[in-house]
Amino acid sequence: MAKILFAVDDAVEAQETARSLRLCGHEVRLCTRAESVLELVRRREFDVVLVVYRMARAKELALLRSLRAEGDRIGILVLAPRVGSAEKVCLLRAGADGYLAQPFSVGELDARIEAVLRRSSDGGLESANSGSSATFPAVSAPAVEFQVLERRLVIYGIPVRLTPTETKILEVLIGASANVVEWTDVRQKVWGSVRVGSIDPHISRLRDKLGLEAWRLETVKGVGLRFLAPSSGRPKSAA
Repeated sequence: MAKILFAVDDAVEAQETARSLRLCGHEVRLCTRAESVLELVRRREFDVVLVVYRMARAKELALLRSLRAEGDRIGILVLAPRVGSAEKVCLLRAGADGYLAQPFSVGELDARIEAVLRRSSDGGLESANSGSSATFPAVSAPAVEFQVLERRLVIYGIPVRLTPTETKILEVLIGASANVVEWTDVRQKVWGSVRVGSIDPHISRLRDKLGLEAWRLETVKGVGLRFLAPSSGRPKSAA
């Protein structure tokens, strides 16, 4: 039996898998917030973390890196749709110990969890991770990169899909070189008019795609927005 922390976007969607794992004898706790996952892992109450990964999502990659940065030997298994070899490499480099393509059987998932537990208990995860930094120096690449010509956001080496509106918002903010862009200017430059509805949903989706790097997209109350450059360190107030 393992104590499993299940990191998901949608707790309702994950209930069936969690229920099946409990029938296999495991204890399962669902968690939908990356910050809460990290806090729970620090308590050292779990044996394995399951992370549901959706293609080209920066949030899960940031979570994997943060979990591994904790220096803990906890096993990390990623559940994901079938992805290409390049994306699998990024998942493993980010900190995953294994990858299981969806759809999968409960028996296969249970067996993968057992395999991760064996490696964790015999020290295999520690040795594998200590070697990965030497084998994959690209892990230390900048967390966030905005490729202007391609109009593409890249986080931890993975291209993140942006809508045309999200792309325009980032272009405006990054073009301001970390200076605050007033709300009226954002509306005018992105939509061509100051008379538009709420832009909060667009900002919320951008923060979701940035994952643990969402602090870079800063709201200055009553003034506007700014985007802190990839080279910027995280301010203490955002920790």
